[in-house]
Amino acid sequence: MKKQQKTPIKLFFKITICSFLCLLCLVFGFFIYYFAVTSGTKLNVSALSLNTENNSLILNENGDNAFIIGGGKKTKLKELSPHTINAFISIEDKRFYSHHGVDYFRTAGAMFNNLKSLKLKEGGSTISQQLVKNTSLSREKTLSRKLKEIKLAKELEKIFSKNEILELYLNSIYFGGGCYGITEASSYYFSKEPKNLSLSESAFLAAVINAPALYNPQTNLELATKRKNLVLSEMKKDGRITEEEYKKAIIQPLEFTYFKPNNAFYKTAIAEAANLLNLTENSIASAGLKLHTNLNTTLQNYLDELIKNENIFDGKNNNNPFASIMVLDNNNSCVIAYSSNNNVLPASIKRQSGSVLKPLAVYAPALESGKIYPSSILLDEEININGYAPENADGKYHGFVSARKALEKSLNVPAVKIMEMVSPQKSIEFLKGFGINLNEEDANLSLSLGATKNGISELELAGGYMALANYGKYCSPHFITKIEDKNGKIIYENKNIKTTACTKETAFQVLDMLCGVTTNGTAKRIGDLGYNVASKTGTVGLKNTSKNSDAYSISLTTSHTILSHVYSSEKPLNKSVNGSTYPTIFNKFVLKELYKNGAPNNFSSPEGIVRKNIDTFIEANEHKIVLAPIGTPQRFIREELFNSSFLPPETFANNSLEIKGVIDSGSPTISLKTNNNSTYKLYRNGEEINRFAGNGEIVVLEDFAAKHGNILDYFIIETNYRGEQILSNSVKIFCI
Repeated sequence: MKKQQKTPIKLFFKITICSFLCLLCLVFGFFIYYFAVTSGTKLNVSALSLNTENNSLILNENGDNAFIIGGGKKTKLKELSPHTINAFISIEDKRFYSHHGVDYFRTAGAMFNNLKSLKLKEGGSTISQQLVKNTSLSREKTLSRKLKEIKLAKELEKIFSKNEILELYLNSIYFGGGCYGITEASSYYFSKEPKNLSLSESAFLAAVINAPALYNPQTNLELATKRKNLVLSEMKKDGRITEEEYKKAIIQPLEFTYFKPNNAFYKTAIAEAANLLNLTENSIASAGLKLHTNLNTTLQNYLDELIKNENIFDGKNNNNPFASIMVLDNNNSCVIAYSSNNNVLPASIKRQSGSVLKPLAVYAPALESGKIYPSSILLDEEININGYAPENADGKYHGFVSARKALEKSLNVPAVKIMEMVSPQKSIEFLKGFGINLNEEDANLSLSLGATKNGISELELAGGYMALANYGKYCSPHFITKIEDKNGKIIYENKNIKTTACTKETAFQVLDMLCGVTTNGTAKRIGDLGYNVASKTGTVGLKNTSKNSDAYSISLTTSHTILSHVYSSEKPLNKSVNGSTYPTIFNKFVLKELYKNGAPNNFSSPEGIVRKNIDTFIEANEHKIVLAPIGTPQRFIREELFNSSFLPPETFANNSLEIKGVIDSGSPTISLKTNNNSTYKLYRNGEEINRFAGNGEIVVLEDFAAKHGNILDYFIIETNYRGEQILSNSVKIFCI
C-alpha cells in the first residue's frame, strides 16, 4: 500500500510551526539572558543630581581639593531657546518625547548596521540611555552593557519627566575643552550665556558632543562645520526650522573665543582617569571619585599666567599660535603642572618634533654602542645619500666639528652621518626604551632630524627626556597617582614601574652635552642661572618657506623636566618663533620660579664615566680622537669625558723607534714605520745623510752612496709634533 504524500499546505504549516517555536525559544532565551545580565543593575539617582555633592574631585600634592569635575553653573531648561533644545533632539533623539526611554526603531536600525559592518559601531541610544550610560556605566561596547543601559533608561523615565531628563542631560554632557554641561560649553566656545546662543551656535554644540576630540574646531574645523551643518539639515527635515532659517545659519560664520580659565591640567587628568578605569569622562564626573595628583597649585597658577603674558608672547610677532608648558617631577614621573591655550590633550596631539629628537634618536644610541664619543670629530659638509641631501638651518657648512659642538649648534649634517653609523632601524628600537613608538616607515635617515610619519606627542617627548635626567631609567609620565571611589577604597594606584632605556653612562654623556647646549648653544638664553641645566631646542620648518610650524625647548635639572611647545595648525609661525626664542624664554621663567628658594643639585658622574686627556694636535691635524700619553706638553692637552667601556687609542704610547736594515740590490736598505706629523733624520756612521717627513706608512730608504767593503752603522732620530726627539735602535750592515 502506498504512503500518502504530504500536501504543500501541511508542509508549510509544519515549517511555520517550527519557525515560530524557534523564534519563541530565541525570544525566551533572550529574556532569560536579559534578566540574568541586568538583575543587579540599579539606577544611581544621586549621580544624576545637579548639585556638586556627588561630583568627582581632583586633589593636589597636599591632598587638597583643587578642582570639582563638572561642578560649574547649571542652566534650567526653561532658560534655553527652543532652537537650542531642538538642535539636540533632532540630532540625538528625534522621538525623545514619544518613547519611554528606548527607541526600538532606532535600536533595530543600529543593530542592522552593526551586523552589516560586523562591528559594534552604532548604539542607537536615546537621550535617556546616554544620560544613564554617562553617569552609571562603563564605556565598553558590549551587549551586556547595552542591556543594562536599556533597563536603567526605562527606570529613569519612571522617575523623571521628559523635561527633567533633558535638563539633566544638557547639564552633564561633555562638550570637549574640559567643559561639562551647556553652561560651561557656551562660555568656553562663544563667551555667552546659553540663553543667548544663536541657531548656528546651538547646532555646533549639539554637533560636538558626538565626538569632542574629532569635532574640535581648533584642530578639525572643516569636520566640525560639516557636523554642525548636518544638525541644521536634520532640524529643517524635522520641521523645527524653516528653509530661510536653515540657509542663514549655514552661512553664518562661528566666532570661537575659547574663553575659559586654563584647565589643561584638570582635563588631562580626567581623560587619563577615564582611560585607566574604562569609563566615559561623564561617568568620571558623577562617580564621586577622588583623583589624586601631584599638582603643584602655585606653579600651575604661575604657568597659566605665564602662557598669556603679552610681554613674552605677543600676537603681532607670532600670529597667536598655540602654546603649552609642562613640568614633571623626575623623582616620581608625575606631571606637576601643565598649561596650554589649546584644548587638545598632550598625549593625543602628535606633531613633528624636529631637532628636539636628536639626543634620543641619534646621539644616545651612538654613544651607547661606542660609535662616537662626545668629542668625536665629524665633517659638516654638503652630502647626498641616495638622493637625501639635508642642509643645516643656517644654510651653511662648518667643516670639522665635534659631536658635542654639532649638538650644541643643532647641526643637521653631522646628525645624519651619525644616524647612518647607527642605522635608522636601530634608532627606532632604541627609542622604544624611551617610550616613543614609531612605525617601520620611519626607518630612514630623515628620522635623525625628527621627521616621522605620525609625529610624537608632548608627553612622549617629556617622558623620553625625563629618562635621561633619571640616568637612563624610564617611567611613563602620568598625571594620576591614585584613585579612590566614593567609599574611600583605592581602585587604582600608579606603581611608578621603571625600565632601563640606556646605561647611566650614556645618559650622563648626553646630559653633559646638553648642558653645553644651555651654556654655548641654541638654549644659551638660560645659560646664566648658575646650576646645571641640560637643554635641547627644536624647530620644524615649513618646506619652501622661511617660516615654521613648531618650536620646542626642553630643559632638565636633576629634579625636574620642563617642556615648552609653540605651534600653529593654520597660520605658519614667523621665522623669529623658533626653539631658541619663545619656548626657551618660557623655560627660563619656569626655572626661576621653580628654584627661587634654592638651586637644584648638579648632575653627578656615574662610576663608568672617566675623564681623560686627549691629544689636541692629532685632533686638529688628523681629525681623530686619541689619548695623550704622559709627558705630552700642556698646550696639546684637553680633558674630555668618556665611557670607560669605550676609550680611544693612545698615540705614541711608547717612544721606541725600530728600524730594520738589509742589503738590497747591492746597496744597504733601511725600513721603518713612520708617524704622521713627525720628521726623521737618517744617520750613517754618525753623519746625517737624509731627512724626510712621516706619512703614517712604512718608508723604505736605500743608501746608494754607501762605500763598499765597510761595516756601516745606521740609526734614525724622529722628532714628533711635540718637539720630542726619539732615537731608534742601531743597525749594522756589512756593505760587500
